[in-house]
Amino acid sequence: MTVADLQRAMQRVCFDAAPSREDLALVGSERALLYRELVRSRLRELVSKVLPKTEAALGRARTSALFDAFLAEAPPRSRFFREVIPELVAFALPRVEGHARDVLLLESTRWELAWRAGEVHGDVVELDLEKIPVAHPTLRVLALGHAVHRDVEPPPAGAFFVCVHRRPDHVVETRTLDATSFALVRAWARGDRPAIDGVREVLAAEGRAPDQAFVEKMSALLTALLEAGALLGSRA
Repeated sequence: MTVADLQRAMQRVCFDAAPSREDLALVGSERALLYRELVRSRLRELVSKVLPKTEAALGRARTSALFDAFLAEAPPRSRFFREVIPELVAFALPRVEGHARDVLLLESTRWELAWRAGEVHGDVVELDLEKIPVAHPTLRVLALGHAVHRDVEPPPAGAFFVCVHRRPDHVVETRTLDATSFALVRAWARGDRPAIDGVREVLAAEGRAPDQAFVEKMSALLTALLEAGALLGSRA
């Protein structure tokens, strides 16, 4: 019996739907069951605190059922509590439908961006459309089927677009976009081609020319993103 064997047994005791007699015998049943309850209740409490709107949309019973299934089928791999939520969300998203799925996606994205690393490697210069744009590492664009970013209950269904990022003052900002702005931000956030190529891609997809209205919209969007720190500039 190795330490690794005991660790795996203890993990199964904590996360399996029902711990086996063999594992309980290995780790000591009475203390192990107490530890199981402490671990599971602490993680469940974390879900309620971090994803309150999701829990309200799903209901406590449904949220608890998803949480139990997550522990049993895809238990946490990280030692950090903060990373348990993204692991839970990756498991839960394919199993959630309707506006609750959009709530989960937006709420979990805002949580993750609050602590994700934001370092940029390499030199960044003033934005130049002929160069590759540099987005802040926390910039995300989301396409939603319900207006869960608004304080409206129930959230209306439709096509809604937002970008989420962490500002320099560490506030996580959610910005509403229209379809064209969403396509532009998504193209720039990829950071794999000059910004102007992303613009041409969007124009081609919409079958339109770069008329005055488009140029003004794009310019205003770029200014807003740069001022908010969502776009940082261009690769040197």
